[in-house]
Amino acid sequence: MKSVIPTLQRVGTFSTGLARPVTACRRQQLAILVRDASSSMSGEKAREADAASRTLATELAAPANRGVFTVAVIDFSTSVSNVQPPEAADSLVGHLAPLTASGSTNVADALSEAERIARNAPADLAASRPVVLLFSDGRPNCGGDARTVAASLKAVADVVTVAFGSDADEAFLREIASSPAHAYRCRDGRELRKFFAAVGATLTHSIAAGVPAAGPLASITR
Repeated sequence: MKSVIPTLQRVGTFSTGLARPVTACRRQQLAILVRDASSSMSGEKAREADAASRTLATELAAPANRGVFTVAVIDFSTSVSNVQPPEAADSLVGHLAPLTASGSTNVADALSEAERIARNAPADLAASRPVVLLFSDGRPNCGGDARTVAASLKAVADVVTVAFGSDADEAFLREIASSPAHAYRCRDGRELRKFFAAVGATLTHSIAAGVPAAGPLASITR
């Protein structure tokens, strides 16, 4: 059966369907990056994840976006292993904590932390639903019921998931995303970097146009 998660083969041609705006409006957006830091992410995968994370932060910190995007970063393994609290995207660039891989894969705790951050977002971010971007190269093997936690999170945020590499549980990641169309697959670090750049551009276009990000985030194409 053909996977409903798009395989990003020609990622250099991602399209959001919108031209890049000259300036972004002053509506603000919270983005929460959730990164799998389990032992299977060690070595080259961790370096690729770091590069993709920097790509996303740099896109959101573009001069046209000054004052618009606030970003939080959650790393998870056996439990939540590292949290960088929400801060301006341009402040985050250059000091993203490197991903340190070890332990198991507790997606439930990571989603719970993302929900806590989303629900406690400052009032000036309330005009836009938070966006959670989670990637994993495996499947949950410890912790609570991630699907239940995801259902609660999706009440307050849009959730985009990425199956990273060949061993990721695509069916599970499709379930916890806001919709099947919000679940993607990236086979390697290059695809992950290109996809994160496309996510950043999509968020930029959406907030500049004053439209919810949920629709455009479900239609990032090759």
